[in-house]
Amino acid sequence: MQGRRSLGQKPKKSATEYMVDLLAKKDYSTRQLTEKLRMKGYSGEETDGAIDKALEWGYLDDLRVAKNVWRFNYEGHQYSVSRILQKLREKGFTAEIISEIKAEYDEEALTERDMAVAERLAMAKFGSRLSAEAEEGSPVDDGSSEEQEDGKRKMLDWQTVAAFLFRRGFSDRVCRQVAGFLLQKNRR
Repeated sequence: MQGRRSLGQKPKKSATEYMVDLLAKKDYSTRQLTEKLRMKGYSGEETDGAIDKALEWGYLDDLRVAKNVWRFNYEGHQYSVSRILQKLREKGFTAEIISEIKAEYDEEALTERDMAVAERLAMAKFGSRLSAEAEEGSPVDDGSSEEQEDGKRKMLDWQTVAAFLFRRGFSDRVCRQVAGFLLQKNRR
């Protein structure tokens, strides 16, 4: 009985059908979609054909998708501007698209936003420790401080706060200012 498929076996979808299924669930950059199709085993020719159709039909719009990724992360207040830009690069958006998005914002406004986000993140991480140190005048063991050789906990210092923020993509300037501000505010 040739021509019959065994139960449970589905015919392989075309690259275009698979691309439509993917885009029905989530937005992708052109690069991400190309990678998905190639990983699924579609040839370069099939992949290129599906991408061309997606562009022709208006299903792919890298600028629109990049703006959505930017807006989601920017308004989420979890990442620095430089980390959001890095995420855009990782998703395969071109330098031109990233520059176009960033150009919509004033540098001063981006820096102010980073300062506010950095302060909020630092307070979430170190706030209880800062207030306890201010009240007691001594370090508090919340598991986030380093232990010294004599077994005592080291007081929270400028470098600890700044390093925490720097690892999250904030500029050196923002890290220094926020760390200084929080520790100065704590000493009052």
